Amino acid sequence: MPATGPAYPPPPWRYRDCRILVLTLRSDPEVVKRLVPAPLVPNADGVVMMWLGNMHAIEPFELDYLEYGLGVPVEHDGKPGIYCTHLYLDDDTAIAGGREIWGWPKKLAAMAFNVEGNRVTATATRKGVEIIRAEFEGESDLPIEDQPQHFINFKIIPSVRAGAPPDVCQLNDCPMLRRTTSRMDGKATLALRSSAVDALGELPVHEILQARFSIADVELPLGETIHDYLAEPGTDNAGAR
Repeated sequence: MPATGPAYPPPPWRYRDCRILVLTLRSDPEVVKRLVPAPLVPNADGVVMMWLGNMHAIEPFELDYLEYGLGVPVEHDGKPGIYCTHLYLDDDTAIAGGREIWGWPKKLAAMAFNVEGNRVTATATRKGVEIIRAEFEGESDLPIEDQPQHFINFKIIPSVRAGAPPDVCQLNDCPMLRRTTSRMDGKATLALRSSAVDALGELPVHEILQARFSIADVELPLGETIHDYLAEPGTDNAGAR
C-alpha cells in the first residue's frame, strides 16, 4: 500500500443496510474441486455460493460499492468455511484494502444492481463481456437466523526477484459478522460467461438450490492465517487460481 496517502483505513470495517442476494447452486463437482487448493477439502456435491451485494460502509470510512463473489463450501481441519474463488467490485478503495489485508481475490468490473419491489437484477461486465447476470424474484419472507461466517482466501504476493518464490503465500480465515434486518426467499436465474481474463463460463450452473435476498448490517474484522505454504513446503496448492 502507499506509504503516503493510504488508500484505505485499518479494519474492522462496518457496514449498514447492505442489500445482498445470495444464490446457492449446484455445479460440476470435478470443476469445483479444481478451484480449491489443498489442504482445504471441497464439498463433494459441487455446491457453490454466489453473493451479489450493494455494500454501504459507514465506519471507519464511508463508501458505497457493489461486490459479487463466488465461494465453495469447504472444510479445513474439520471446520467449515467458504473458500472465495472469484470476486468483482466497482471501487478501487475496496479492492485495494481487500486484496492487501485479507487476500480477497478482487478484480475491477463494470457493474449494476437494481432492486424494484421484490425483483433484483445484477450484472457484471469485464473486458466488454457480461460475465455475470443474476435475476431474482422474491416470494415469501423468512425468519432471521444469523450465524458468523468464515471465508477463506488464498493470499499470494509475488516477489520482485527473478525466479524467487512468492513473498507471501497463505490461506487466511476471514470471519464476517452479520445482523440481518429482513430476508426474503424466492426464485432466481444465474448466467456465468468467460472473458479473456475470467474463466467463469467454465463453471456450469446445473441448478439453483436456494435464492435469498436480505438487508443486513455487516462487520469485517481482521482474521488469521490458517496455512502458510512458505512455512510448510510440500503442500500442493496447484489447484488454486
